[in-house]
Amino acid sequence: MDVKKIVLVLLVLLAGGGAFFLSISGQNNGDDAPVTIVKSGKEETLSVLVASGNINRGDRLTTDNLSWQDWPKKTVRKNESFLTGGKNKTLEELDGAVAKTTFVAGEPIIEEKIVRAGSAGLMAAIMTPGKRALGLRVNAETSSGGFILPGDHVDVIYTAEDRETRKRVIRTILEDVRVLAVNDVFSENSESPVIEGVNITLELTPAESEQFILARASGELSLALRSIHDENVVEKQTELESEKPRATPKQKSVKIIRIGRS
Repeated sequence: MDVKKIVLVLLVLLAGGGAFFLSISGQNNGDDAPVTIVKSGKEETLSVLVASGNINRGDRLTTDNLSWQDWPKKTVRKNESFLTGGKNKTLEELDGAVAKTTFVAGEPIIEEKIVRAGSAGLMAAIMTPGKRALGLRVNAETSSGGFILPGDHVDVIYTAEDRETRKRVIRTILEDVRVLAVNDVFSENSESPVIEGVNITLELTPAESEQFILARASGELSLALRSIHDENVVEKQTELESEKPRATPKQKSVKIIRIGRS
């Protein structure tokens, strides 16, 4: 055999053996090398004031429906309106404030959505935009026996004496009017079934307000409590009427009279 060929074969064998040896030693070193575990740092949090239960518009904020909850600090920084413990806002300071809007359980309480107790605009906070508030002094006879509560809807009935006929005139001048407050109670979730009050605040449109004032000045006003199912009853009646088959016109019989017979 040629010497050159023998030398070439030996070199190839040596190179292959060296590569195999290096691969084996690399695998062993990898198994023995220690594994480094990087622990993530604990995220910083701040205590944010949230609703511990659903809060309706007009409800008072109390220690029963408020609580503190930890939120990521970076999230709180993006929402500066959140109330945090670091701003010295305690639950006692907010006790008695009124919600301008609805809060769901777990939703953060923000200053723009509440009215603090004793501040101006308390009643305005719970009114529907574009409406007006007017008060009426009533008694048990003119206010459905005193069973009218905030959040109820009433009809306003006008009673007066006709100057010409001297007869009593009674008519309903306003329908489906929302009651904002009875005395100083304006929560729709009042625990008392009856509020013995003499002042009832109604929510009216500007046009209804003018009609209400004129009627109050010229006669006596009474409030008739509406059922909470009134709207559903009207919708059901409308559906039933639409489902009724249309009446077909009756066919009139024609009597033909001939001469000498009928």
